[in-house]
Amino acid sequence: MSLVIVIALGASLFLTSTAFGIRDIVVVGSVRLTSPEIVELTGVELGTNLLKIPTGKVRDRLLACPVIAEATVSRKFPSSLIIRVSERHGVALLPASGRFLELDSSGLCIAEHQYVSALGLPLVSGIVLEELAPGTRPADERLAGVLLCADALGVAGRLQVAEIHIGDAGELLLYTREGTPVYLGPPDDLEDKIVALLGILLDLEESGIEATYIDVRYPRYPVVGSPDAPAPPQGWIDPDIYVIFGEP
Repeated sequence: MSLVIVIALGASLFLTSTAFGIRDIVVVGSVRLTSPEIVELTGVELGTNLLKIPTGKVRDRLLACPVIAEATVSRKFPSSLIIRVSERHGVALLPASGRFLELDSSGLCIAEHQYVSALGLPLVSGIVLEELAPGTRPADERLAGVLLCADALGVAGRLQVAEIHIGDAGELLLYTREGTPVYLGPPDDLEDKIVALLGILLDLEESGIEATYIDVRYPRYPVVGSPDAPAPPQGWIDPDIYVIFGEP
């Protein structure tokens, strides 16, 4: 009996000792959210006994934030709590009720914005949406093709595309930041189509040619329309890609 009492007293001392009071909350992996924002999400206060922290519940609080995809919470004795997070990133913006909903590649709404000029993400058109709360997903099935396209563009590609339009038949039409229409067709073979598109955009920039449209529906044989170039310039043709200049 005396041994049980000693153990209980020892445990009580550990749980109440100021030696285990949290002095540091270390956040690792955050880019979009600041460390103070993440600490606020945990609900943990400095000075709390490290042994009293319910790490599972703290993790659940973090995962309730749509921006956070994964989180781990661990103790580092005697006085530090370590928070490691992995964040979601947006790939497209969907207008809805005067706002812009930032969607990740899975369609999850991770944030809403009033202004979008500095985000560097393409706008989605062709889908009408009234309401969507952060942490939920739109129900329109056509959005899957749009998000596949936006994800395939990558960070560099998204910076060059202003709009991704999805038609009623599910065909994709992009507009570059300069307003050039890009015909992608159905959302298949997107990797090849995007590779062809980005290569063409780079060649156009380097050659100074103005394109009236770009058609990569058949990525091995893309078509670029230009009023100023009846034939491709020297060095344009890749051995495996034939580029035609003309009318759509």
